[in-house]
Amino acid sequence: MASEQDNGRMDGRAFGGRLRRYARVTTTMGGLAARVAGERYLGWDIDRSKHAAELRQALGGLKGPIMKVAQILSTIPDALPAEYADELAGLQADAPAMGWLFTKRRILKYVDYLYLRNFLQYVWK
Repeated sequence: MASEQDNGRMDGRAFGGRLRRYARVTTTMGGLAARVAGERYLGWDIDRSKHAAELRQALGGLKGPIMKVAQILSTIPDALPAEYADELAGLQADAPAMGWLFTKRRILKYVDYLYLRNFLQYVWK
């Protein structure tokens, strides 16, 4: 059935996967933030268009509130530099697709198991 138990606690596999995902995102976002700070305070040169593309990729992998904030910021005039606004605007229409396992977990979490089983039997006949 679902990888999360009914009482809201996760089993070891789900917790480990979530922990790895958070660690990967934190590392990516920390590196991107360090480059921006280096440019601003240490005078480093960074390729803003490349940096914006990396930021879009990192935020696209989050699929949550932080990605939504980036989408909103990209629509507000002058909230972000043009390179970032253009790149993050792509999150509106071209957000990365959710993987099958991610989708399956969400469906199993919110849809009755018997209903889903019957639906899938009907669809895959």
